[in-house]
Amino acid sequence: MKTSQFYIYRFSFNRYLFEYFIQYFNTYFNIMSTKIHNQLNCADMCGEPSRLIAIVLAAAVGIGITCSVFYPGIMSGDSLGMYHDAITGYFPGEGKPPMTAFLWMIVLKIIPSPFGPLLLQNVLFWGGLGIIVYSCRFGPIGSLVGVFAIGVFPTVFALLGILWHDVLMAAVLTLSVGLSLLYERTKSKLLLSAAFATFWCALCVRLNAFPAIVPLAVWLLALHFQITERNAVRVRTFIIVLIPLLLSMLLVSGMFSRLLKKGPGSAARSLQFSLYHDLAGMAVYSGDLRMPSHVHQSVPNLTLDMVRNVYDPADINILIYTNKQWDSEAFITSKKRHFQELVRVWAGAVAAHPGAYLHRRWDAIATILQIRGVFYPFHTGIDSNAMGLQFKGGPVYDRLIQWLHKTQGLFFRGWLFGSSAILIVIAGIRLRRWSAVAVCSSGLMYIVPYFVVSTGSDFRFIWWMIVSTLLGALLFFCGSVSPSDTGCTHSSCPTT
Repeated sequence: MKTSQFYIYRFSFNRYLFEYFIQYFNTYFNIMSTKIHNQLNCADMCGEPSRLIAIVLAAAVGIGITCSVFYPGIMSGDSLGMYHDAITGYFPGEGKPPMTAFLWMIVLKIIPSPFGPLLLQNVLFWGGLGIIVYSCRFGPIGSLVGVFAIGVFPTVFALLGILWHDVLMAAVLTLSVGLSLLYERTKSKLLLSAAFATFWCALCVRLNAFPAIVPLAVWLLALHFQITERNAVRVRTFIIVLIPLLLSMLLVSGMFSRLLKKGPGSAARSLQFSLYHDLAGMAVYSGDLRMPSHVHQSVPNLTLDMVRNVYDPADINILIYTNKQWDSEAFITSKKRHFQELVRVWAGAVAAHPGAYLHRRWDAIATILQIRGVFYPFHTGIDSNAMGLQFKGGPVYDRLIQWLHKTQGLFFRGWLFGSSAILIVIAGIRLRRWSAVAVCSSGLMYIVPYFVVSTGSDFRFIWWMIVSTLLGALLFFCGSVSPSDTGCTHSSCPTT
């Protein structure tokens, strides 16, 4: 009996020693790893000149590679239309804000070819990316890797050479994130103004950029007012400034677009595509074909079977443009009374068949997020045109496109990036990585309107969500640290 008790006590004592040893080793390991980590951070951060040189070189090389591979720039029909507006100086505003063509017009006066707009959007993107990496805790080598890891990521690089206003908007927002991070470090009012100027520019380039701007503006103003749990009193002032500022940007961008427009075009033209797509989808799913009277007048023999044959959840162009059974102008109208009737017919169809409407909207989301396959991930070459613009390409470009087509099922799945962004936002809120939260929220907010209104399922429509997810991941895992975190007392280290 005494022997058994002895072994029990001995076992308990050994178990206690073992647990104590494990706990002591774990504590010692954490302390030593923290010290090493702090020393590495200090070494990296204090090497500011070498980091800056590495980032500038990486961004310059990225610009050079992109422009050389895609020279003089990939152009679809939309690109050619905006390019024509830029060289003529006439902005009809046919469903698209004229800001892109206006910026191109300025650049074309210096570089009179598509290479000018190509260079512009890549300088904005790679410059913004370089600033973002500069804010992270990287050494010179890490900075090089950080810039190229995002810049040449297949989903990003594939669209950097395409002259779309979607890509230009994402490039501008990338720069705005970089300027916001610089403001976080320096508290310079000039950088604060520049960041909000880029917000406004992105809003002028694409009207639906507004939801994407809101999280970034909230984050930037929170940095400015130093909103924390301890000074929650400033929240009222923060809100008082935020709401009028956002509304004023929206108002001024609209006024600027109207000032540039010289034709009868309006944003209602783009909305018509979404409404007609919904009407076609609801007709297919409910068996009830509803169209405005002017459509029936233009196509008197229009039947449900005809609509069913040309309905594609991912592509409205088959119904409107590429269908040989009727003229494209049979649907799209510039008359106000026709548009008002279209809205009434659409609202009546939604009220009569809510289930069919939800089915149609799910179709739209499933195709936009590339859940049911990959639709129009990128454009190639330059479409035929009367301006003499041609794309010759080269062996590097040809091999790149072949590889992208083979791997598009892996890299061009929007839902994967969206899911990752949601996880980063949740983890970022718990760990207070607010820069990552703001950037990923921007990408997620950008696609929210597509749940109600969408004009197609082109991958470019969600490209900012892709870019913002990658940037958010970078900021989440490698975001900047302050000297108080690292124990560094050198003035050259960042203070964020």
